[in-house]
Amino acid sequence: MSGRPTVKQRTGRAALWLVFPFVFALRPGLRTAQQGLRILQDVPVIHPVDQTAFEDQPVRSLQMVAIQKRTRTLGRLYGTLCLLASLWWVVLIMWSGGAAFSASCVEALACAVVLGSQFITQGFSNWQARTGRAGKLSEYLSDGRLLWPR
Repeated sequence: MSGRPTVKQRTGRAALWLVFPFVFALRPGLRTAQQGLRILQDVPVIHPVDQTAFEDQPVRSLQMVAIQKRTRTLGRLYGTLCLLASLWWVVLIMWSGGAAFSASCVEALACAVVLGSQFITQGFSNWQARTGRAGKLSEYLSDGRLLWPR
């Protein structure tokens, strides 16, 4: 063999090079979600959201407060950036004259999708830290009032 990469190897490297920005963008959200789930597993008492009064909620640990602050900040950042990327995509569609599959339009839409998924991930982690329980993603998405991190 001459030491030159094969077509398969070059294709694999090109695919990894194209996927890297998306995977790299998802790492902070995944790390925060894993941290939150680890801390929530140690919570001794689980209260449903509707049945507890504000005064009856247990005192949260400093780790939970730190995770809530971090996920709130990152969630708001990703949500705002997602809205801006979506608006940029709409502007590109309008100015390009309907060329929705042009490179710039596809890139803007991909950025909006990645930022939107990060927004959902951070909001879900924030919701878990606020309620103090490990709920399901479907439960989080069922109520639109829960989406924006508080």
